[in-house]
Amino acid sequence: MNTKTVGLLLGGLMLSCQGEAPAYDDATSIDDALAAGAPRVVRAASTHKVLLDAAGYNPRFDHDEAPWSTARPDFAAALRESGARIIRYPGGTFANSWDYDADRFFPAKRSGAHTGWVNPARIELERVAGWISEDSRPRYGVDDLARVAAGPHGANVVFHMNMVTPGQDFYESPDGLGHALDGSVGSADWYRMLDDRYARFKRMLVRAQNKGIAVRFIELGNEYYFDLSYARDAFPTGRAHGLAANYLAGKLKRDFGTDLKIAATASCVPGTDADPRMKSWNQTLFDVLDHDQVTHVTMHAYKALESPDQYSETSFQRALAGWVDATESRFQRSGASDTFLAHERGWRVWYTETNANWDGTLDPGEGTPATETKWGQSLAEAYSTVHLYDLGNATLLLQFNFTGTVRKHLGDDGSWLLNRARVLQPFMRATAGATGATVLDIPARNIEGTDRSLVQGLCFEGDRTRCYVVNLGSKPVKLDLSAFFPHASTLQVEGYRNDLNSIEVPLTVSRTAPTDATVVPGYASVELERP
Repeated sequence: MNTKTVGLLLGGLMLSCQGEAPAYDDATSIDDALAAGAPRVVRAASTHKVLLDAAGYNPRFDHDEAPWSTARPDFAAALRESGARIIRYPGGTFANSWDYDADRFFPAKRSGAHTGWVNPARIELERVAGWISEDSRPRYGVDDLARVAAGPHGANVVFHMNMVTPGQDFYESPDGLGHALDGSVGSADWYRMLDDRYARFKRMLVRAQNKGIAVRFIELGNEYYFDLSYARDAFPTGRAHGLAANYLAGKLKRDFGTDLKIAATASCVPGTDADPRMKSWNQTLFDVLDHDQVTHVTMHAYKALESPDQYSETSFQRALAGWVDATESRFQRSGASDTFLAHERGWRVWYTETNANWDGTLDPGEGTPATETKWGQSLAEAYSTVHLYDLGNATLLLQFNFTGTVRKHLGDDGSWLLNRARVLQPFMRATAGATGATVLDIPARNIEGTDRSLVQGLCFEGDRTRCYVVNLGSKPVKLDLSAFFPHASTLQVEGYRNDLNSIEVPLTVSRTAPTDATVVPGYASVELERP
């Protein structure tokens, strides 16, 4: 409980100041909630395995030099304080043009030149924000990565392999092999190009190991199902990507151990008749993918959530109801999730990018995406975390793209990162050491216009049981968690809550409660475990 508090009663909540972090006091609205009817009974909806210590973030340091350097100690500390257990290196789409020997983008091929590594005209820059340029090539190397990922207490790393650049155009140029190649799938030259790309990636992994970074997770490619030039050249179909994934997985396990977890790129949407590449990607991928070599597939999950100037509970629920409908249409009714689960091998999924998109424009110089300033937006992302588990196939989750220029949008000292991350900090803590997850069925008030509860939760089991609950409503909700904590008289409830419209300095939730009458405050994200 709090000590030395100064209380202010606002709307039935006692807000208390303790240092820099106001704390949520349970003396008022909690008592009201406990007096209101029987405890909410929580029961298991589904259970499945998860990867150990595999919840974290997808960084996007395409415009930033040495983000974890000794010149930025507060930023590295903010990542650790956020509770992340895993980060992705070097990142997402821009990693498809990453030079692992130089720890930066491949040099761009200049207009009209016959030499050069990557032709920006073939990257389709409107899809990747113009990252490939001579004046935007920051260095983000394994030396820097080691500051947050080395040693027994460092974060795990999902290493992303660039499988498409340098492209065939480079290998045929004077800078490459200097002669025409047969790039057709399965040809000797096709494998020769894969071998060269793998050799570059391997050298980086060896440097990472020498810096004390464990090599446990490998992601083969990023969004190769899109109809982008270099990806289309290297892998005209999902089948081609599957053949390459099998081949490279064999090399990786030979060089780095058979316990390595490896994922191939699966399509996150089924596509349309006008987009046959995306529509057929998964099925042709699964036809050839060797489950003994490639243990998982990787997907992304982006959601759009309207952000008005000011959220009210009604407007937030209305926006969220549209988002729930859209995601369920995309990942359930479309059959995308069923494709993985119904397949004879029951593919498990790494979600290596999940984010609720902002709806505003981004001023690269000064502005920030409007929705990223809102606690409501972060709550929606926390809700999406549970929702993806609810689909039944999530085993690894990387939340939050680190969007835009780090210094502008995450804060030089990491304050922006940490404020945004606090809504998921209890989730990160709850997953630590976990090997299994149970999705909870929590009968509570529904999101407006849907049959989905405003309160979502997961219980993780491994070295100990921890639960994570997010309450999207304004009212405290009483839960009965005694089934997950037998013989425990009380639980420790830790987390954060805030107004829907601000991520600044969330209010700390810290209290103990009976297992059969645990109360989760409104607009809160909490972790629960035995004291």
